Amino acid sequence: MRANQPYERLFALPKETREELRHPFTLRVYLDLVAQGDGPPQQTRRTDLLRAWLDRRLDVEIRPTERLSRQQLEQSLIAIAAKLIEARGGSLCVDELSGVPRFNPTHPPGPVVERLLAANILESVPGRRDHIRFAVEAVQDFYRAEAEMEVINGAPVHAAEEFAKISFTEAYPRLARISQMLQVRDESHQEFVACLAAADPRKGAVVMRCDPSQYPPSLREAVLDALGCRLPLATAFAARLLFIS
Repeated sequence: MRANQPYERLFALPKETREELRHPFTLRVYLDLVAQGDGPPQQTRRTDLLRAWLDRRLDVEIRPTERLSRQQLEQSLIAIAAKLIEARGGSLCVDELSGVPRFNPTHPPGPVVERLLAANILESVPGRRDHIRFAVEAVQDFYRAEAEMEVINGAPVHAAEEFAKISFTEAYPRLARISQMLQVRDESHQEFVACLAAADPRKGAVVMRCDPSQYPPSLREAVLDALGCRLPLATAFAARLLFIS
């Protein structure tokens, strides 16, 4: 096994961590972090592991002599994710990257995106060299969640309705990341969570999982009640997510 990580050490991890590592890419990220660090990562949720992994990947790609900064790399990934949301597709033509940092309309896509392609964070679409996409879906979901926060800020009800339409499996990684960015004192964020929980209690539970204590007991209880009515054993599932006994 990579990173000299024996199976016994993996099985010794907390149950919640082992469940996260059942996702193949998350396991790869975890083992990469172990190999590059002094020991197992302190954070073990999928989104936290991915954030730590991306931090290291992007730091390596900084090029001061070429004026390529960490901020430009990060902003480019968020901007591309936002454009993919608008396009409702899995890839973009390099000519459509206006607004992405250092975009070069004469010789698209420009040095920042070229650096991300060289790092294999983005990739060219086979057979369509003028189209790019995220190399890994989990990374796309991570930055798509960052872009979707702007929608939540401006149109929380619409954002909740859009999330209610998609499958739980598709929504989960993005909602898990969004849950870390929500500020419950923000009225638009409160509205988003309430509308999402009313439309789909399971997705509402994922959003509240990051810090259940900041949400009103009435909202948590409503999620539990709704899940108990809609799905067998769902109340136990939500109680585990929300750490409510």
